[in-house]
Amino acid sequence: MKNTPFVSILVPVYGAEKYLRRCLNSILNQNFEDMEVILVNDASPDRSLQIMEEYAAKDSRFKIIQHDRNYGRVKARKTGINAACGTYIVFCDADDELLPSFLQKASEYSSSGPFDLIHFGTRVADTPSLRIHGIFERYTFPHGKILHQEKIFEAYFLENKMIPHLWGNFWKASLVKQNLPSGIPHCINDDFLIMTHLMYHANSMLYLRERSYRYHYGAGTYGKRTYTLNQFRQFVNNLETFRELSRFFRDISLSPVYLQALEAKKRENCLYTLEILRRLPVEQQEQGMNLLFEIWGKEEISKTFLQQYMKITHSIPGRIRKALCVLYDLGKFYVPSLLNHFEWRIFR
Repeated sequence: MKNTPFVSILVPVYGAEKYLRRCLNSILNQNFEDMEVILVNDASPDRSLQIMEEYAAKDSRFKIIQHDRNYGRVKARKTGINAACGTYIVFCDADDELLPSFLQKASEYSSSGPFDLIHFGTRVADTPSLRIHGIFERYTFPHGKILHQEKIFEAYFLENKMIPHLWGNFWKASLVKQNLPSGIPHCINDDFLIMTHLMYHANSMLYLRERSYRYHYGAGTYGKRTYTLNQFRQFVNNLETFRELSRFFRDISLSPVYLQALEAKKRENCLYTLEILRRLPVEQQEQGMNLLFEIWGKEEISKTFLQQYMKITHSIPGRIRKALCVLYDLGKFYVPSLLNHFEWRIFR
């Protein structure tokens, strides 16, 4: 294999012992060899390091970088990006998987043109919810659609054609290294901040209707039934990403329509954070609300909540869509199990 690999796969690892083998096996089983796998151990308190060492001992393409303490996913990703030698970069979380033949397909597609980004689809695991599948698995462009420059950013930010997650994409390494924003806060929304910068600077993108990534919903921070106060703090810190993007948009003199769209996204994020607040243990909800007021401010919370509440409750399509989602989930996932239960009771 040549000294410079074609692709660098970056895996930040913290407390991932339960899922890490699944993730690393999905990489190891790719039918593509010209890669390096950079595992950034963010001072995991479990056996994650021993598992990484096991894979690195078997395959020289697996490289481990050790943090002296836990810095968080943002710092772990930066460490991986700085160490990456590949022409392309793939982000993979330690609790997720790369689907078979992803790298081989990405390599073949990349040879058809000089793309800064090849956007693949995602498959969601571990949830029966129609809403979640609809968010991550929807297709918005024809297969093989090519976008250039401002059309990329317009489709991403104004038209919401692409979900802001770094994983599931094939990134040109030079684009990532040259345009990674500084001062990324320790929050849940770091993908949104980074991807917005990258999409603005991308010159060409290939959009594919093919799955490349299996996202295990609920295995990481998202999709939990309950949250700790420290996890809630990461959601509250999302405000910093909107402040950073507001400065960025003004510095590059973007049209006011982008600032308006950013403000709308901030309101939606604030409402979602209020929903997460309800998933804190009851005895911690007051602390969570005080934290929210401290960082967002009472005026911002009140204004955002009222605006979004009025928008949602007065939207007939919104109410119909919610009802249909509930009916779909009942019909597909719960009614059959109930019928099976009653059939078992009747014919015992």
